Amino acid sequence: MRSFISLNIDLKSKEKIQKIQNLVKEKIEKPYLARFEKPENFHLTIFFVGEVDEIKLTKIYETVVTKIENKFGQLNFECSGINAFPNLKNPKVIFLNCKDSENKIFELAEEVKTILGEFGFTQDKNFHPHITLARIKGRTKLKDISDINLKVNFSVNKLSIMQSIISTTGAEHKEIFAINL
Repeated sequence: MRSFISLNIDLKSKEKIQKIQNLVKEKIEKPYLARFEKPENFHLTIFFVGEVDEIKLTKIYETVVTKIENKFGQLNFECSGINAFPNLKNPKVIFLNCKDSENKIFELAEEVKTILGEFGFTQDKNFHPHITLARIKGRTKLKDISDINLKVNFSVNKLSIMQSIISTTGAEHKEIFAINL
């Protein structure tokens, strides 16, 4: 199954993020080249696992519980500022920057990366806390986004191991395991 580890966001915050996403839609020169993330799928990815069988995923969960459960406590995030990978001049992924008030997210991400490394999984990119708003297929430009200054604050107290089911209508995310932070 296609899996990832994430921090999931409450419904009220997802609604605020959707408002930001709608403002971003207006700033994309060729919006037909963009695939916008469904609001119900907004989350903060800690580690993209990829394809893994259920037995291995259960073992990963058991290890994460042993090493992480109740170690971090609640994480409080402030998300503001729109950015893009690889950059704003050539956007492929448009996202909302996120930062936790105590900067514990990087320690959590490093612990998860170490655990997944024990199971043979690697990350091809440096961890950058963000919420994906859109993915761009092709070349387009972003108009000036400096006037988008909405902020979203949310808190999380659990880490989720998710399944991503891909279909013609987009991805559906389903929580498989949850671990208290």
